[in-house]
Amino acid sequence: MGFSPSHSRPFSDIRPRYRTNTVLVPWGCDFMYQNATLVFENTDKLIQEINSNPSKYGMTMNYATVGEYMDAVHNANITWPVRQHADFFPLEYRQPHGLWQVSFLL
Repeated sequence: MGFSPSHSRPFSDIRPRYRTNTVLVPWGCDFMYQNATLVFENTDKLIQEINSNPSKYGMTMNYATVGEYMDAVHNANITWPVRQHADFFPLEYRQPHGLWQVSFLL
């Protein structure tokens, strides 16, 4: 399978949304891992290609847990702003049908 810099574009496109050089990319979707061996073999190939040519792709990649990601963000030693008067998970209750809506803010 051939690779080009366009294969790394989805990762590069989300980079500006993060305040550190460490970017968390959730991988997969419903039913994607029904054939986990195939998924991990192809992901391994992608990681190997990108890590073999970091100047070409402008990044390196690795598997990580959410905890490892959080440790990397913490170790970046960034001061984060405090959100004033806003819930992290705002809830909205609408009548007449009693619908609860949860919004996730990026």
